Amino acid sequence: MDFSTWCATAFFFLLPLLAVLPYGSSLHREYKSGYLNLITPQISQKRYFAAKFLASFLSGGAVIVLPMIVNVIFVACTVPMRLPSVLEVIYNGVYGFGLWAEVFYTHPVLYILLYLLLDFLFSGAIATIPMALYKLKNRGLVLILPFLTLMVFHIFLSLLYRFIPFCLSPLDFLRAVNVSPYGANLWIVAAEFILLLLPGMLTVLAWRKKDVL
Repeated sequence: MDFSTWCATAFFFLLPLLAVLPYGSSLHREYKSGYLNLITPQISQKRYFAAKFLASFLSGGAVIVLPMIVNVIFVACTVPMRLPSVLEVIYNGVYGFGLWAEVFYTHPVLYILLYLLLDFLFSGAIATIPMALYKLKNRGLVLILPFLTLMVFHIFLSLLYRFIPFCLSPLDFLRAVNVSPYGANLWIVAAEFILLLLPGMLTVLAWRKKDVL
């Protein structure tokens, strides 16, 4: 049961940090070492930054979703497959107000796939944030700032529950169980996904050659 295990809670708590580890500081390292000075005159600069953006996105999504897929396979090998019952809601943690709750009780495999896709997209988006921080002197800050920002964002959004009856924090709605007293709205989820993509995308679009000279 996802919401009752400390390892699941720790995994999703550390998700913003884990997502940036594989490739998050790549652009920062190349900027600090002067490698950008060497490579960007030889190729299309926009394409190079776009490739960095794509690599960060894919690596961030993969590093989060691959362990989840392994976990799903392991559970599928040990627990019999059957349709969940709404009478077991206190055990499975998927309440009627939850995102795609009706899919969970009718097509649980599709429900799993939808959440794997959601987690991949958001983890990838988070992994692109360090691109906007590549000029910072400290590599540790480049990796930790997205995590700290999302923690502050999470606390702030948690305070809004009394005014906005929706699950607002990605650290809550990325979990396939309801850890919030409210369900997520797909429009809000989409808006936050775009918001997380913006720092990296703006870095790609606004980059100029003189930035690395």
